[in-house]
Amino acid sequence: MDIARSCDITKGTILYHFKSKDNLFYRIIYESISVEFEEVISHALSLPADFAVMYLLKILFTKRNSFDVQSIIDNPELFDKCHKAMDQVRRKMFMPVFYDLIIQATKEGLFEINDLEISFIILKYGFEGFIHNNYKKFTDQKYRYRFIAVAEEICNNTLKPVRIKFKFKIEESDHL
Repeated sequence: MDIARSCDITKGTILYHFKSKDNLFYRIIYESISVEFEEVISHALSLPADFAVMYLLKILFTKRNSFDVQSIIDNPELFDKCHKAMDQVRRKMFMPVFYDLIIQATKEGLFEINDLEISFIILKYGFEGFIHNNYKKFTDQKYRYRFIAVAEEICNNTLKPVRIKFKFKIEESDHL
């Protein structure tokens, strides 16, 4: 096993911690994505709550997402594993911070939400479910732009921001 040799450890040591190469690959991807999301979240928390929500949503829809990974990973099986790792990171790291920021922005009067719980459920399960089930379609630029336009409308109508309007314009630099 090249990995064991490169790390100067035995194959048994690796297999003790990771039952397969797939398991190891998943963990490497998961950890690297987690580090990226930590940086994103750290930056978001330095912004006013409404801007932080918009920043996190733009990140979700552009640069750091499984849509762009497909262009790097040609192997469909590896891509699916990578997408699964990204889903896990989104659920564990991204969504709790996203929810807390929505609560904070609402308390500060930056969003005029009538029912916070329902609004968050619409955003969380709507976007998360849609992204999870349709991520392969996002390699089509026209499809991606249509999704972004609808996402903007949903965010503006659900969160009802007071001082900003959600706009997730995709710049060329937003792609990997």
